[in-house]
Amino acid sequence: MSKPIDLDQIPNPRTQKEWRVYKEYVEHLKAWGVPFVGRTKCEPIETDGVVNKLSKMEVGTKNNDGTNSSDTSAA
Repeated sequence: MSKPIDLDQIPNPRTQKEWRVYKEYVEHLKAWGVPFVGRTKCEPIETDGVVNKLSKMEVGTKNNDGTNSSDTSAA
């Protein structure tokens, strides 16, 4: 049996290509029956009854004030 893959130890994909490759590998490994520990970066996350889904749109760079450049909220 394969050693479980700890998905929490894998860094977040930073580009659209990395997201596509990451999702493809996860799908293949699941199909082959490889065990996982943790949550894949593309699974829904539930917080306080609200389900959010990580996507490439949420990946941004940090501004000087520590906020993400992808943030749309006004200061």
